[in-house]
Amino acid sequence: MITSPLLILVEGADDMRFFERIIVPPLKRKFTDVKIWPYSKVCKERVKSFIKSIISMNGEYILVADIDSLPCVSEKKGWICEKYDTVDPKKIVIVVSEIESWYLCGIKPEDLRKIGIRNDQCKKIDNKNCVTKEQFEKIIPESSTRTNFLISVLDLYDLQRAKNKNPSLNYFYENWLK
Repeated sequence: MITSPLLILVEGADDMRFFERIIVPPLKRKFTDVKIWPYSKVCKERVKSFIKSIISMNGEYILVADIDSLPCVSEKKGWICEKYDTVDPKKIVIVVSEIESWYLCGIKPEDLRKIGIRNDQCKKIDNKNCVTKEQFEKIIPESSTRTNFLISVLDLYDLQRAKNKNPSLNYFYENWLK
């Protein structure tokens, strides 16, 4: 077990929910303490200072970001390193394309139907590596809130399936969870 704490910097609430339920439990087998901190609404200087303080305490950290509209992972990492010059590029994990991809890749098609997604919608999201927030919003059943839907997905989540379906999640798994 690694005795230093691990801090995971995530963009927002959906990322935080995913990491708390799916990622933190296996990480707690490796690290004595794992914390999640949402950084997207925090000023740049505070994020940089926070990373410096983690490093000064000999702590570990991971900064997680969606690739968004950038064409490749290395370009997104470069953009992040420019914005937060205290971050180590090896500590950056890029989600392709957005965290919603990671949510959907861990659920079986038959389970998608159980939580109210129609067959025709399942086919539209077959490439779960490229799901955007906008595509994700369209499949949420009208009878459900976004938060309740995300929780329903996490209740049926299979991390082993997910890492096999999504290359960016697999990269995270191989480098941090294994």
